[in-house]
Amino acid sequence: MAESLHVDDGLWAVLEPLLPEREPRRTGRPPVDDRIAFTAIVFVLVTDVPWRVLPREIGCSGITAWRRLRDWQAAGVLARLHRELLRRLNATGRIDWSVGVVDGSHIRALRGGPLTGPSPVDRARVGSKHHLIVDLHGVPLGVALTGGNRNDVTQLLPLVDGIGAIAGKPGRPRQRPDQVIADAAMTTTSTAANCGAAA
Repeated sequence: MAESLHVDDGLWAVLEPLLPEREPRRTGRPPVDDRIAFTAIVFVLVTDVPWRVLPREIGCSGITAWRRLRDWQAAGVLARLHRELLRRLNATGRIDWSVGVVDGSHIRALRGGPLTGPSPVDRARVGSKHHLIVDLHGVPLGVALTGGNRNDVTQLLPLVDGIGAIAGKPGRPRQRPDQVIADAAMTTTSTAANCGAAA
């Protein structure tokens, strides 16, 4: 699997200009190349293997890949990459704005953190919730992370509003789907009316 994983040249061409410059090291081993680190990150995200068992043939240790991901996230690289990819998809008509689909999932957060809370569906264990909105074909338009104790309905409107303006086509940029579909946990009469959601 590791041998078959390859970061597409087109994707790398989009990401590379967004990466922050790193200070050159005066001592020690040279840092792992950014493209190799990105390949390692994608491998973990695609395969769901633990960082500690990242295959050596990729050329990057799991801890190095994890630190690079942490640093890029803190620097806003991934948010800018997502925005640029959405712009490109929109420019080629590959975002279906007719329907947005919203859902959420709970994950345990064993180490805690600011965006965690006791989950009502997991015996009050500490966890977080991922809230996601996608277009009709599954293209992720927006994501939010909250504590595991947050009610889903509180995140529907912020999630829709958080999409922001997506450029790529002439005229006014799109900011939200024509209608939003969500399960009962995400909608109420008032929120459904406010964003055209169908429960």
